[in-house]
Amino acid sequence: MSIINVILCLIYLTLRIIKKWLLFKKLAYLISDRYQIIIFIVILAFRIKLIISKNIVNHKFDLMKKLSYLLSAAVLSLLLVSVGCDSGGDDGVPVVDQVGTTFSGTWAVDAAQTGQVTFGSPSQDRTDDYSDFALTITYTAGSEGGTASIVGGPSGVRPFLGTDSWTFSPVPTDAATTQFTVTRASDGLQIAVTNFSATGLTLSFSLADGGSTSRTEAVVGSWTFNLVKQ
Repeated sequence: MSIINVILCLIYLTLRIIKKWLLFKKLAYLISDRYQIIIFIVILAFRIKLIISKNIVNHKFDLMKKLSYLLSAAVLSLLLVSVGCDSGGDDGVPVVDQVGTTFSGTWAVDAAQTGQVTFGSPSQDRTDDYSDFALTITYTAGSEGGTASIVGGPSGVRPFLGTDSWTFSPVPTDAATTQFTVTRASDGLQIAVTNFSATGLTLSFSLADGGSTSRTEAVVGSWTFNLVKQ
């Protein structure tokens, strides 16, 4: 086979690889990051090896055979390196535990800003009432939940109990998520957590009376807490 045929063969292989890569990218968002590289390498290797094998059968070309062996060795090396890197990173920790760990800590109201705590409709600014408010979250790895406790805020009835427990509902599936929902154990209240990061978050929920004698018009309604991590 002439050098021109070799070049044409390599161009053909490249075009087939690009085609398969574009198809793979459409599906990649469905697969967690830790497996995408490995899956792509395996798909790419088998596809190239199949094409090379056809050339071996059809043309008996020794160079193609050598490339096939080299490709197999390269794929094995890349897989070993990829698996080795995964074992020492955050990818070895379940996503829910990664989010729970970031969620853990003490979150407080930035009293220097207005509108950090709002209530009711139309919205009322309650930041001054909660200027010394702090919420401490703990997470237990493997439990998909933890506990919560508060200090500060106005005396009397408040939208939070002194201590409570909570669970993710549903469990987060993306370690880089910026929003999720937790359920409070004491009353089943669902609390939306948005604008979530390692330094801040927003809690949003709506309290209904539900016949409870412990709730009054002072807390029944929609609440939003913008908190920063201490």
